[in-house]
Amino acid sequence: MIYACIRFDRKLSLSQQALLNMSKTLTWDGCISKPITWKGFSGAVLLSGDLPCQESDHVWLDEQNGILVMMDGTVFNREELCGELSVSGQELKDPKLVCLAFLRWGPSFAERLNGDFAACIYREKENQVFLFRDHLGIRPLAFSYKGQALYLSTDMMGLCKALFPGEKIDA
Repeated sequence: MIYACIRFDRKLSLSQQALLNMSKTLTWDGCISKPITWKGFSGAVLLSGDLPCQESDHVWLDEQNGILVMMDGTVFNREELCGELSVSGQELKDPKLVCLAFLRWGPSFAERLNGDFAACIYREKENQVFLFRDHLGIRPLAFSYKGQALYLSTDMMGLCKALFPGEKIDA
């Protein structure tokens, strides 16, 4: 699972506080939360202790281009994309592949992806966020915009509970 808060007013301290509040609700038994903080972005990846996943399977930071990619899921057509991008895919993790595709084709890169994924791309210099899901909508991605912040998570119920504590959720 991934979740994040992006402050468009770039007040990182408020973003980190929001992430702390979200982390209290967005938890799963046996999972370890790995926080990611960069510029106005505060997020986290929940990693299962039972699976061989690493933070790098979900997050890529390209400081030179001012882009952070956070994703949950898998890209199925890696070889095809790597060929079009003229890169070797052997050591290339999906978030970096998504970043390279975004840099080459812009937001329309998602039309070329085949897989089961939800992704957030944060462009720090432009103060922009792009949210993407697989074409069939298999991987959930919920978001809410409140004040100067965008909140997102692949756990819709958890996000609702974090943002609207004590309120009845009509699912």
